[in-house]
Amino acid sequence: MKKFFPVLILIPLLFCLLYGCKSAKKSLKRGDFDDSVLRAVEKLKDNPDHTSSIEILKQAYPAALEQHLQELKQIQLSADLFKSEPELISYENLNKLYKAISQCNVCAKAVDARNFENEEYTARNNAVNIRYKEGERSLSNGDRESARKAYEHFEKVNLLIPDFKEVRKKMDLAYEIASFKVVVEQVLVTSKTYKLSNEYFQDKIDEFLKTNKRLNKFVRFYNPNEAAEIKLQPDHVVTLQFDDFVVGQTLIEKNTETVVSKDSVKIGEKMIGRKKLSFMIK
Repeated sequence: MKKFFPVLILIPLLFCLLYGCKSAKKSLKRGDFDDSVLRAVEKLKDNPDHTSSIEILKQAYPAALEQHLQELKQIQLSADLFKSEPELISYENLNKLYKAISQCNVCAKAVDARNFENEEYTARNNAVNIRYKEGERSLSNGDRESARKAYEHFEKVNLLIPDFKEVRKKMDLAYEIASFKVVVEQVLVTSKTYKLSNEYFQDKIDEFLKTNKRLNKFVRFYNPNEAAEIKLQPDHVVTLQFDDFVVGQTLIEKNTETVVSKDSVKIGEKMIGRKKLSFMIK
């Protein structure tokens, strides 16, 4: 049994090597040159003598480089004000390839990878400065819709270069102008069946309104106490009222009238927990 042990180890290793090479080759054939380069590099890190991966890398990297350079030419000819952003993405992808190849000795010898760090730096700064200026221009209009556009510009700036020119303060100011402020009031909840406090419902609704990502981010909700504390002048006030509610697995099974006797009529049944209750009138 021992003499087969090395063979059992080699089988999955060979399978992984062959599968990886095949994947890099497939990427090359379908024109996904970046993916082909990265897969070939990973394989050569594990096995520097893997000749098939070297050949794939020699084909894939020049093709990837040419593809990105052509994209950059088209972008630079564009009249789009924000063209520096797709330009930045292209340079980021090129530098991702350069970094991967430079960290693999056999890969660096196989292809002459180009470094575009200076170009990436320039594109990033151009993109940030354009967005920042557009944000300031929109914010200066003073209206809510323009403030929303300003916020989105400043938000993009902060993603590209965090805290660029104290952009977070600009975001806060834009958001304050852009947001629609709503105070949500609730009346007391009463139930003859359940003893739950009004605070329970208030807390649950507050939690939903402030954490639900599907709601418009420019609509801000406040409860009356919060609004009073900051002396808020709301844009709108909503008053909620509960006529009744159900808890847990309560289920209405029937809603029929059944004559039980001359003196009583069964009007329905409900499940309260595990108990079935019948409702009658006499």
